[in-house]
Amino acid sequence: MAKTTEDMLAKIVDKLDELQKSTHSIDKEVALQKAASESRGTDIKAIQEEAKRTNDILQQNTNSLNEHMARTELLEKAVQKMDDRLTPIEVDKIQKEAIAAHRKEVMIRTAKIIATIATLGGIIAAAKPLLLLLLTL
Repeated sequence: MAKTTEDMLAKIVDKLDELQKSTHSIDKEVALQKAASESRGTDIKAIQEEAKRTNDILQQNTNSLNEHMARTELLEKAVQKMDDRLTPIEVDKIQKEAIAAHRKEVMIRTAKIIATIATLGGIIAAAKPLLLLLLTL
């Protein structure tokens, strides 16, 4: 019976060793799972914060766009009212006045360019004898 008791004790010791190894591996696995879930939790929080920030930016852009569209609509209505008030004869008169003003500006600019060229020609003509005298020296 001594052998059987020793055998039983040896089996119990073996079983305890196996149980200890199993418990140790479970503890390691739990620790890894806990660390992974904590990192996922912080990742999720970061993603949530980024999503909230992006949502806030999109909301600001939407509000700005809505405001811009409202202003554009007001401008379109004002232009339409202005167009409705003007008769075709008035529109034609305004267009002719604008064309005449543009032609006048072009003529004035052309006259200034011609006057500048004539002035430069006069200066060159007046300086020509002096330049010839300097070149002969």
